[in-house]
Parts: sequence; C-alpha cells; structure tokens
Amino acid sequence: MGNLLSYSGIVTKIHAMQAKLLTDDHFREIAQLRNVAEVVTYLKKLPAYAKAFETVDENTLHRGDVEKILIQSLYNDYSKLYRFSGLEHQRFLRLYLKRYEVDLINYCLRIVYNHYEEPFDLNHKKPFFDRYSQISIDRLITSKTMEELVDNLQGTEYYAPLKILQESGHPVDLFDYDLALNLYEFTSVWKARKKTLKGLELKIFTRDCGTKIDLINLQWIYRAKKYYNMDSIQIYAFIIPVYFHIKLPEIKTLIESESLDEFMELLRKTYYGRRQPLDHAFTIEKMYTDCLSRLYSTDRREHPYSIASINSYLFPKRRGTKETYNGIGMYSLWSVRWRNIKIYRGCETTMIVKMKFLSITGPKNDIDRVTDLYFSKYEIQLENALSELKTVDNLQPFIEINPYKDALEKANQFVGYLSDKESLPEVPLSMEELFQTIRTANNNYMDLKEKEQNLKEEQEALRDKLKVIEPFSGLECNIHDVMQYHFIKFRFGRVALNYYHKVEKYVSEDLNVIFLEGGRDTSYVYGVYFSSRSDSERIDAILKSLHFERIFLPDEYDTTPTDACRTLEKSIHSIEKKIRHIDEEIAEILSKDSAKLVSAQKRLQVLAKNFDVRKLAACVEDKHDNFFILCGWMSEADISSFLEDVKHDPNLFVVVEDDHETYFGEPPTKLKNPKIFKPFEMFIRMYGLPAHNEMDPTIFLALTYTFIFGAMFGDVGQGLCLAIGGGLLSNSKKLSCGGHLACRYLFHLFRLYVRKCIWI
Repeated sequence: MGNLLSYSGIVTKIHAMQAKLLTDDHFREIAQLRNVAEVVTYLKKLPAYAKAFETVDENTLHRGDVEKILIQSLYNDYSKLYRFSGLEHQRFLRLYLKRYEVDLINYCLRIVYNHYEEPFDLNHKKPFFDRYSQISIDRLITSKTMEELVDNLQGTEYYAPLKILQESGHPVDLFDYDLALNLYEFTSVWKARKKTLKGLELKIFTRDCGTKIDLINLQWIYRAKKYYNMDSIQIYAFIIPVYFHIKLPEIKTLIESESLDEFMELLRKTYYGRRQPLDHAFTIEKMYTDCLSRLYSTDRREHPYSIASINSYLFPKRRGTKETYNGIGMYSLWSVRWRNIKIYRGCETTMIVKMKFLSITGPKNDIDRVTDLYFSKYEIQLENALSELKTVDNLQPFIEINPYKDALEKANQFVGYLSDKESLPEVPLSMEELFQTIRTANNNYMDLKEKEQNLKEEQEALRDKLKVIEPFSGLECNIHDVMQYHFIKFRFGRVALNYYHKVEKYVSEDLNVIFLEGGRDTSYVYGVYFSSRSDSERIDAILKSLHFERIFLPDEYDTTPTDACRTLEKSIHSIEKKIRHIDEEIAEILSKDSAKLVSAQKRLQVLAKNFDVRKLAACVEDKHDNFFILCGWMSEADISSFLEDVKHDPNLFVVVEDDHETYFGEPPTKLKNPKIFKPFEMFIRMYGLPAHNEMDPTIFLALTYTFIFGAMFGDVGQGLCLAIGGGLLSNSKKLSCGGHLACRYLFHLFRLYVRKCIWI
C-alpha cells in the first residue's frame, strides 16, 4: 500500500510520457529520410518531440543543433520525473544521474585530448548540470590539457579515480580514462545501493544493476577477443569486479577461452546465453539491449509501483535519443556540405588552399613504415578516424603503448649533458644499434648516479653526526678521554632554556656535580655534567626531573668537539665537490658517443611521433587480416603528388573522398599568400582563421594596416631603423614580426613621397 501511494503520481506521469516514446517503426522510417530537414519535419509530427522542435526552422538546422535539442529533451524528461518524485525516488534518480555525468566527462576528455580549436559547446547542458550535479561546466570549459580537466573536477567524486590514473606513471590515453570512469561508476553505484535503497527497491535495483554489469563484462570479453586480440591477463584489467548471474569462476572460463568460437560455445551455457538466441542475427550490442529491455519490461509488469517504472522509461528514452541522433548522422550534412562546396568554388580568387579529405588503408603492422615514408614528405592534418568514419563498421582503436617513449626520454636526458650538439655529424643507426646506444649510455649513467647516491648518503650521515656534536663545540675537553673515565660519571645532553636557571641553582648548591656549558640556541642549553659514581643515580634523577635530555656522542673523536666539527665540515665539503664532479663525469663519458646519442635522439623523436599517429588511427578486421585506417585533410596540390607516389606501393590503398556523407569534420583552413604578405598571417591567426569557404583577408589587412601605421609613424630615420631591424629579425631569427617592420618602412617612404607631392 505504501508503494502504491508513493508511486501513484509518478507512475501516472510516466504512463503519459511513455506513450510518446519512439518505436522501432519510427527508427526505421527515420533511417529512410534523406537529410536533416526531413528528419526535423518528421520529428515535429511526433508527440515526443513536437514541442521541442516547434519553434525551429528545419531548413537552418544542422546535425549538431538536432543533437542539442534531443539531449535537452532527455534532460527535461529526467527533470520532470525528479520533480514528481518523493525523497526515496530522488535517491534512485541521483544514482542514475551518474551515467549522464560520465557521458559529460567523456565528451570533455575527447575534446581536450584531440585538441579541437573550438572544443566546448555545453551551454545546452549547463542548466541541467548546474541544478542536479556537483560538476561545474564553467570550470570544465576552461580546460586546455587533460591535467587541467581532471583538476577542474576537484570537489566531485570523479576526481580521485582520474587523478590516481594520471599519477600512475604510465602513458594514459582516452581508452584508459573511459575504462577508469566506467569502473568507478559501476563499482560506486553497486556499493552505494544498500545505503540508498531498501526492501523491494533494493532487490529490483540489485537485479537491474547486476545484470547490466554482467552484460557489460560480456561485451568487453567478446570485443577484446574479436577486435583487440588481447590475452587473458589484459582482459582481467577491464572487468568490473561485480559478479551477479555470472560468477567469478564462469567469468574466468570465458576470459581464458582459446578462441572466439570457444567463447561463443561457453556463452551459450551462461544465464544470458540460455535466454538470448545466438543465431546469425546475434551481436553483443543487441544482446545487451534485448536483455535489459526484457528485464525492465518484466520489472515494470511485476512491480509497477516501484523504481522499475522509472527504469522502464529512462532506458528506452536514452536509447531512443542515441538512435535518433545516429540515424541522421550518416547523411545529415550532405546538403550543408554541398552548399559549402559550391560557395567555396565561387571563391577561387581567395588565398585559402583547397583541401580534400582522404583515407589511407594498409596492413596493420605496416603503419609505422607508411607514416615514416610518406608523412615526412607531405603535409596532412590527421583527424580521429573513429569519429570521422562513422559509416565504416567494426572500427576499433589501437591499444598499444608507445615503445619509443621511454627510450626517447632517456635520449633527451643524455643529450642535455652534451655541448656543441648542433655541430655533430649525423650517424646512420639500425634499430638494434639505436637501442644499444641508449642502453650503453644508460648503464654508464646509472653507474655514476649510483656513485652519486652513495656519496649523498655518506654526506647525509656526516651531517647527522655534525648536528649531534656541533652544539657541544664550546667544550674544551677531549671527547675520547672523557669516554674513558672510570671513577667519574658523565652525561652529555641538553636542558630547556627556561629550566636552565634551576639547573645552575642545583649545581651551585650540590658540590658533587659539575656542569660545563658547551653552547646554546634559542631553545636549549647544551653541555655535560660530571658526578661521582656513588652519587650518579641521585644526580641523574634530579637532573632528569629538571628536563635534562641525555644525548649520546659516539666514541670516535679523539679530539675536542670544535676540532671534530671542523673535521666533519671538511669531509662534507670534500664529498660535495665529488658530487658536483659527477655531472662532469657523466658529460665526459656520454661525450664519447655524442654523435650516436644525438642521432639516436633525432631518430627516436621521429619514431615516437610516428607511433603516436595510432592515437588518431582506427583498425578494422576482415576474414584474413587486420588493417589500419588513417584519414585527414591534404591540399589538392599535395594530393596529386601523394597519389603518384603511392601508386606503386602494393600495401597501400588511398581514397580521396567525394562522398561527403562519410565524414563529419570541417576542412581546416590553410592560408597561401605571396611572401611579402605572409608575415601578416600572424594577425589573421591571432583574431581567428576564416572558414575554408570564406575569403582570406590577409592582403587587405596588410595594405591597410601598414599604410595606417606609416601615416602615424613619422621620420625617415626611425623608419629606416625599423626596416633594418625587421630585415635582421626576418632573415636571422625567422620571425614574422620582422616582415611586418620591413613592410611598414616601405609604406612609410610612400607616405613621405605623397606628402612631398602635395606640398609642392
């Protein structure tokens, strides 16, 4: 009865909203439409999106605008449910919110990681997250690096797992961030469920969440075996450590299966395999969607007045939003891009280089050769193949660690010790010679560094001894002789300054004890006291009550404390010289192979950079082999030369894209101006490059800017100084500002000439 009363309002609301959800028939009809305008017109007729699209002009919208409206619709529905919910329902919705938060962080991570020029467009998400989440979009949009982005998550629960990942000391890419977020999301939700929910709610959520985690784990194992060729040890790292219907022993059996066929046979025997037809229409994604859809429908049918009603709405709503967006993603930009192309062709008189989109395909293990051979000769702006080639099936990222990164870091470190690096000849090195050079240098370096560390430890030990004996430097007695006394007891130590007057009083009144002061600082008086052996216990007790702290001096100094301090300081200084000399020794021993080291560094820089191309590449598998795909933009002039160059390469296949439905990025802007105007491109970049289909204002700016400057800046002598200085900067330092100064002088002379003509 309690559930019926608490859920009656929200269930009624969900029934009304659920009737507006898109069906499979709707998705099939959307897939048949030809452009964005037709999709928007279609959505306007549906109750689910009629209100969202009623005020927009379908002819002016592009795919990104549609995405924003769809996302806002999803957030609006969440907000409606939250407002209609009681406190217990809101606790569940806050758990559900984690999925939206992870989606947002993943989006921002990809933007920053790929260095997009206009990275963030989150105004449509800001009101929602400002209201329901601790994540500050205002802070996120200021992020320029991955480190800044993670730091801007401070105060949220996602900061700690991502910060730990960054501080792990290993190379981190998008795949690692995504994995860390997913692992945290599901494990934290699983742990929090018992604190958040009770009774039937807890039972339903445990079954739903546990099932979802099981299915995600199955997806990972399947994809790891089919696409990534991972071994079992690697797969274990990606598994969410929660086991519901599929227990740990069964997970281990699936992970350690020898082949994909064996995995499928084992999958058939699992809880989910017995309930899902594994026929020719099977995909792991379909299994995930079908199983969850059946589960949510069953939950809602059996427990209509529970969190099942909320789940059964939010899951298909989020799925529908994605499918609607993806349904228009393949073709939606065709008309927009065609219009841009026509405009672009009409502006052939501008100084913007025409760019074309191309994809490069070859054997996966050949990517390093292709990068090294061709990308050093041709200028190409690579794009992320996974995000650009949306119409290609089974695209997978490269999951490989750069094997040259550590060696390059070592090489950079060693070359830093060398002088006259620029004048060294280049030495051709094989791969084995390259790494052997770095290994040899590293062994020598580590030996000397070990020697340095030993010296530092020895020096630190001497400093500790000095700290002990230095306070007693005022004593004029031989320490070794004092240590040999048999009939007199002695105690080295210190007493707090505010108690020292009591010690002095006691000593003056007791003829059986002598206290010699050795030195003092702002807090303590240091010294030694002597007493008879028979009376030592009584004196020790009294002085201890006066806060005397005993200090044990080593019996290794056959001299006074002052002389001992001098000896220690001399030893410390001597070791300091040896430590400073270590760097000279390192430089000397490295200089023997300086030419090889510099050559190795340069080669490793190229290899590491080429290997990092994998971050933007995708790989795809067919029946016989694995292939890589690289895509990006190249100028029309370079493309013709590039195609001629690769024509005889049997392992390479290049396609210049004419079908603009296959990619979504905008062409980059590359300026081309006469040499005299080229320095002024800096101002264009400063204020923002024009779009690829717009006019290049460089020449216009150069003429107007320099003329105005010349009109305001008088005197031939000053102008001559500018010209000379500008020429020197331009020629020697290759600075664009030098070109500006030289050009300004030319226009200054022109101004003077005009003024003279007018005066005459």
